[in-house]
Amino acid sequence: MSTKKDKFLESAQKFIAKGQLDRAIKEYAQIVALEPGDIRLRQKLAELLVRVNRKEEAIAEYEVIAKHFSRDLFYLKAIAVYKQVQKLDPANIKPGKRTRHIRNSFAWPFFSGKGVMKGDPQGSGKGCTPSSPTTGILTMQYSLRR
Repeated sequence: MSTKKDKFLESAQKFIAKGQLDRAIKEYAQIVALEPGDIRLRQKLAELLVRVNRKEEAIAEYEVIAKHFSRDLFYLKAIAVYKQVQKLDPANIKPGKRTRHIRNSFAWPFFSGKGVMKGDPQGSGKGCTPSSPTTGILTMQYSLRR
């Protein structure tokens, strides 16, 4: 037996195949209303919105997606979504601020090159060299065990 969600998905896929993106967006909006926690469906909705040049609505969906990823500790995915938002609206400074907040809040060795926690075992300020990108990660793990 098919659920409402399955019927809406099937209908949306048919509309996409026919090139009727506005109708597909309506179907995806109904699916997202039924299952607001399904990020894949919300992302598909955002992509369709971008295709029909409804950027403001797409940005709103991408914001929800990025916050979900950030809350669930998928920081790199959150940063990737914020970069998509920046491409859609280069004048918007919020995604850049949120990306910097994620990078600065968590002492990730591959985001910065200063300090022991960020890949500099001697504290010289040089950080990881480009020829050895894993040095910072290993150093961080080693320094946390001490």
